[in-house]
Amino acid sequence: MADDSLSRLRDTLEQCEDWPCEYTFKFIVPCQNVDQVLSPLEEGFSISTRESRTGKYISVTAVGRMACADDVIEVYQRMDGISGLIPL
Repeated sequence: MADDSLSRLRDTLEQCEDWPCEYTFKFIVPCQNVDQVLSPLEEGFSISTRESRTGKYISVTAVGRMACADDVIEVYQRMDGISGLIPL
């Protein structure tokens, strides 16, 4: 994510959330790249997945306890560079 997008996200999170809180991440990723999304989320997250009707994509929902907006930003930064990833 670009620095200006991260800055806007941080500002929004700080205004809209009461920290610490449960935060839900949602991603859509091509099936062949799902392990790249799941591996950084293995510890401390409740994860559910759902395959698309065509079987080409998987949606990943991960819920975890975040202490502050910067923790959320860190998760998105870990996902940066995964080919075909769509954060929702």
